[in-house]
Formats: sequence, structure tokens, C-alpha cells
Amino acid sequence: MNNTNWYKTGIIYEIYPAGFTQEGLQGVINKLDYIKMLGADAIWLCPIFKSPFVDSGYDVSDYYSINERFGTISDFDKFIKKAHDMGLKIILDIALNHTSNKHYWFKEACKSKDSVYRDYYIFRDGKNETCPNNWVSSKTLKPTWTYNEATNDYYLHIYTKYQPDLNWRSERLRNEIYDILEFWIQKNVDGFRLDVINKIAKPSNIENVESDEVYADYLYENHDDSHRFIQELRQRVFDKHECILMLGQTSGVSVVEGIQYGNKANGELDLFLQFDHMDMDGRNKVKLQQAIMKWQNIDCMGAWPTLFMGSHDSSRMVNKFATSHKEYIDIAAKMLCALQLCLKGTQIIYMGDELAIFNQKNNHIDEFDDIRSKDIYYAKLKEGNCKEKIVKELNYITRDNARRQMPWEKAVVMQDDNNSVLSFYKKIIEWRRGEEAIMYGRTVSIHDSDENIFGYQRIFEDSIITVLANMSDKEVELDNQAYGREIISNYKNKNNYTLLPYQVRIYKRVG
Repeated sequence: MNNTNWYKTGIIYEIYPAGFTQEGLQGVINKLDYIKMLGADAIWLCPIFKSPFVDSGYDVSDYYSINERFGTISDFDKFIKKAHDMGLKIILDIALNHTSNKHYWFKEACKSKDSVYRDYYIFRDGKNETCPNNWVSSKTLKPTWTYNEATNDYYLHIYTKYQPDLNWRSERLRNEIYDILEFWIQKNVDGFRLDVINKIAKPSNIENVESDEVYADYLYENHDDSHRFIQELRQRVFDKHECILMLGQTSGVSVVEGIQYGNKANGELDLFLQFDHMDMDGRNKVKLQQAIMKWQNIDCMGAWPTLFMGSHDSSRMVNKFATSHKEYIDIAAKMLCALQLCLKGTQIIYMGDELAIFNQKNNHIDEFDDIRSKDIYYAKLKEGNCKEKIVKELNYITRDNARRQMPWEKAVVMQDDNNSVLSFYKKIIEWRRGEEAIMYGRTVSIHDSDENIFGYQRIFEDSIITVLANMSDKEVELDNQAYGREIISNYKNKNNYTLLPYQVRIYKRVG
């Protein structure tokens, strides 16, 4: 694996550790053989730092310690050594936009306006005995300001009140962050997934927004100073260490903005995550295809695309993009596997998608764990919405769906079944490594306006790979074009002029 560009053709397997095993880091160590067997090159590990775990570890109270539910620093050392011995790279997920309200910095900052940590966070005086402005978070549907009694003012938080935003305009804070990253680099990590890194620079203007539909976190996205801070971050930390990956979460970016983050000539990120396809109704095939395809050939402009259809922040992939009918779950999961893994870019597989895990149904708000789901529930309830309707909507979007325990007994059964979803993933991953058209070819969208068929071609020199995926539960007719020899399908259907429900067919033509 090329040490400098491994990620361009690599497979990253994302782990949410609280749901992956119940044995913390030791449990992940015990499952490294499984991840290697699947064909992954790297592990993206969701936050394992010390945390009250109000928001699943994205509320860090100590960046230098491991959350006790996952183990110790010694366990981490063993984990990374074993992973490296097996040829697996480790990418740590780290939230640097905010901390926990239990972090020492924040507790000290709240005590006095003269605290040395005061400028690590963003405090403002209230207006007319209430919040400094009318900003509301899209994630909680609540104000982004919380009152601090000791200093008689308010602190800013994009997310929950338990996650105060850091003030990146403080040079002292930035130096602290560089030291934290250096600490983990010395622990031999191979990269970082930088949580909401395009929101780290807050606007100096905190005037009210005029529309109730404009959320504060959207105002923060892609500020010019975010680029400046990321450039400094690369210069001060990453440029000193060869091959440490900078993978940034950058929701809300346009193609132009994404290329600005991801073009190495700009001195910013190696890879960025955009969410056009995740922030929409995934079952609208035409819009989904448009959302994915517009990013496919950004390598021509110096950036490199990433591909993911499952996430710790989303409902399960098969429900979001295909079906909730159990009779089609496995066949649809195979279709989505091929659809994703044949596209250009760094591939990210979320744990359990290779097992066709699907959403579970809750009947009452007390059955949800996700703090975001609860915030949305009570906000909508206050607006007068029906309880049953809110719960029904939450069942489709709640992050709990992605964070439940991995069904390892299902994985054992699937490993021994050559026709299982897991075996199909292994087959596609192994096959794609030998296909230059899949790894490096340009992408051409076909069947763009077809409401059922997601189609595209990967073209490299004289080789053309065609992927046709039926994203409906209906049998659909194909045109009579000669796409070449069929090499992979999730059905044994031999009728070349139809696609069965959720069928995918991959063709190859040379010359």
C-alpha cells in the first residue's frame, strides 16, 4: 500500500466503538481479523476520548485520556500495534469545534471573566435579559446560547448546551490543539477525522437572523477564517509528519468550496466529507444520482472524492436509500454495496452495513437514546405536533439506528455463506482492486432521468465498466445497448433486458 496515496484507492471501515463490541478497545482488537477479512485498509474510530458521553463521545472532557468504558492508554497502545502489525491504518475521530462542558478549560472559563481560559470559548452579554441573539441550532431546534450565572453572560454552542464551542481566534487555544494532535501522532495514529472542521471560525457579527428558517450552524459553515485556521493546522502539525491523513467533515459545502478544502495545492485537507446525498430523501433516485455524480470527477480540479452511504449520524443505509421491506433487505444491501464501491473515490463502509443491518422501530420517546432525537421530539411537541407522528419520523432518521450493537452472531453465519451480503462485499472489494477503471477511471452518468435506474460508467483507456442498479421494488426494462459481458450481479437473472427489484448488474467491455 503506497504510504502517500493509499487513501485514494483504499477502503476505510468506520467503527462506532460503543456499538461495535461491549469490550471496548480490547473487543476491537479481537475483531481486527474480521475487518482485515472484509478487505479494509484502515479503521476510522469514532471518539474514544474521556467524555460524559452526552453526545456519544463528541463531547470531550479530556483529549489526553481514553474513555474508561473503552479502556486505557495502554489498551490503545496494544490496539494500534496489533492493527499496524496486520497492515491496518488507524484514523482517530476528534471534535475540535467544541468540548464538553465538563472539560477543565470550560469549567475554569465559567468561573470568572479574568480566567486564563476565558478566551478559549465564546461568551457574550445578553440582550434585554435574554440570549444575545435569536440563533437556533438545526440539530437541537433550541437556542445556541446558554446562560452562565457566575459571569452573568451567555456561552455559544452549535450543538447541545453540553458542548460549548471553542474560540479558534485564540492563539493560545490553537497551540493547545496542536499539542493534542502531536500527542496522538506520537502514539502512531495514521490520521484524524476532523469533526465539523468547516465550522470552527464563527462570524464576528452576532446580529439576529431575519428568517426562522435560517439556523445558526449554517451561518458558521465555510467562513474564510476556517480555511486560514485549517491551513495553519496543516503547517504547524501535519506538514511536520509524513503521511498523516487529514480527513475533514465539511457538511454544507458547494463543489467550489469542497475543492477549496480538498485541493492539496491550497494546503488544507487530504480528503473531505460532503453530505449532499445524506441530507436529502435518499429514495428519490433522480436527485440522489445528481447529488452523487456532481462530485465524481473533482480529481480533475485537484481534489479527491469520498464515498459513503452509511454513517454513525444517519439511519441505516438500506432503509435510507432502498427499502424497509424485509423480503428485499439482503438483495437491496448487495445492490447498494456495488453501487457505492464502483464509484470513484476513497470508500468508507460503516460497520454493519456489510451485514445488511436495518432500522428498528421504537414506539415511545423513552426508547430513544440519541440526545438529538430527544431534543427534536420535545421541540416539535412544543410546536403542537402529534407524539405518534414525531416518533414515526424519528424512527427513520434517529442516529440510534446506526449505534446499536453489532449482531456478531449474524456475522458468523454470513461468513460461512457464499451468497450472503458479507460475502458479496468481500467479492466486490477484492474485484475492484484489480480494475483500473474502477480505481482511476473517469465517471460518466447514464440513465440520469430514469426514476428507477441509477446508472453510470467508469472509463479508463480502452476499458469500460457499466453499473446499472434498480433502486425500486419493480421489475424494470433495460435498453438494448451492448454494455459488454456481465461480470457481477446480485441475482442469477439471465434476462439481459430486465432488472429485477433492487437488482444490480455490472458489465465490462474492452476495446
